[in-house]
Amino acid sequence: MKRISWGTGIALTIIIFMLTSFGFIYFSFSQDVNLVEDNYYEKEMKYQEQIERINRANALPEKLAIKIADSMLDVTFPTIFSPERISGKVHLYRPSAEKSDVFYEIKLNNKNKLFIPTDNLSLGMWKVKVSWAAEGLDYYNEKIIMIR
Repeated sequence: MKRISWGTGIALTIIIFMLTSFGFIYFSFSQDVNLVEDNYYEKEMKYQEQIERINRANALPEKLAIKIADSMLDVTFPTIFSPERISGKVHLYRPSAEKSDVFYEIKLNNKNKLFIPTDNLSLGMWKVKVSWAAEGLDYYNEKIIMIR
């Protein structure tokens, strides 16, 4: 049996180390990185307006209600506003997968309710973000829900 010289051993060790390093670098760059928000800086600058919308929504005598019932997301708006005067959008935000986010325009029935089917949503945690306006004022509500 022939022995490997120390020079060949050092060369093999360096080559194996470099191949492992390049493989790890390639693997690292091929991974998808999901930030919570792409334009987080701009959103941070406008957060005071968001705080005012949240405070305005919390000051209402009747609160917006979000619940899951029979594979439907039930979003009930305050009845102090008529359904025709409420507009906005509902953003179903999936923190673990940005590509799964879903947006809905607010179109209420005569009982100030919006029903969103949950059958096509992935199981797990979702954040329901409701940006809405009524009678010239903007409001914002959000709630974390679990789809099971």
